[in-house]
Amino acid sequence: MAKKSKKSKRQSHQLKKSKQRQTRKRRPKTPGTLSLKDSDNQRPDVISMLTVSRDVPVAQDGYRIVGPAQAMMDYAKPLIDESLSQEQFSKRMTFAQLCWNLAIVEHREPKEFEKQRRKIIRDFGGPDVEDKINMMVERFHQMFPDVGRTPSFYMKERVIDIEEYEPFDESTLHISEGRISPTKEEAKLAETLREIDPSEDEAELSEWQDEVVNCYAEWCIAKGVPDDRVGDFAYAVSSYLDFLSNYHDVVLSDYIPAGAVREFMRTFFIRKTWMEAQGKSAMPCALKLLMRYLDEKGIVGGTKRIGKIIESEEDTFQRNLRLYTDPSLGGKVVPFREKD
Repeated sequence: MAKKSKKSKRQSHQLKKSKQRQTRKRRPKTPGTLSLKDSDNQRPDVISMLTVSRDVPVAQDGYRIVGPAQAMMDYAKPLIDESLSQEQFSKRMTFAQLCWNLAIVEHREPKEFEKQRRKIIRDFGGPDVEDKINMMVERFHQMFPDVGRTPSFYMKERVIDIEEYEPFDESTLHISEGRISPTKEEAKLAETLREIDPSEDEAELSEWQDEVVNCYAEWCIAKGVPDDRVGDFAYAVSSYLDFLSNYHDVVLSDYIPAGAVREFMRTFFIRKTWMEAQGKSAMPCALKLLMRYLDEKGIVGGTKRIGKIIESEEDTFQRNLRLYTDPSLGGKVVPFREKD
């Protein structure tokens, strides 16, 4: 079979990256007792939906610890898939939010109010709507038995849709050892980096980070990263850059705090990225390749120091990801603490 051309690989990466960005934008508003007006077209981005305390572990007492928006996405999983149009997605998320509200107040208000709620929900449910409503109400009680008993900034979620996955095997990669000289674009990236103030030049920084990710993806392709992995690697790197700039007001440099890398690997990436566990498991490898890319292209220094931190956190990351994916396995996660 003929190998894919470089152009087709690039298109594959761009398509996957586009879909992942669309997914991030399609996340719903923080759940609660919402009105229909509140629930329409509320799609915070990956940064604005971060509501979980930074000191809370990813799993605890057999539960996954999630922010409210992640809880709603997990709850609505039976109703949504990638093939939905924007309009269909909005309608089904509204249906899920209304079922969530119904489950919260069920048996706590007069019967006529419950009937009114169900009548409103029917308009969003399609065929077999009563069965869907009952299924979603039961699903809520299975997944969130402790709602109202825990602090509002996080939720304990019982995982009932458990993903089966094998951690990414880095030994399957065959990366070329030959150095690739910087392109004109990459030389400009290094120059621009020295001039950016992350606290003031947000638009310029965002554009710069996108260009870094695109160049990194092209480099991965040239180095021999399989086509079906380039998108996952680029997404992990994009999340890392967003995290640094939005949470620590730093860009790629010699001065990235070790605690920032630990926070990203122990909790942030596991909890805040909407992708399958199999894809998430490749994140440490993606970051190590990023350090190699930055060093090879002369874009930034300090890569060996950050690379050592990434390597020291790999086992912790994989353990935490495994327990986040299936908390029923038991075991102790390694949390991030502010003092780290």
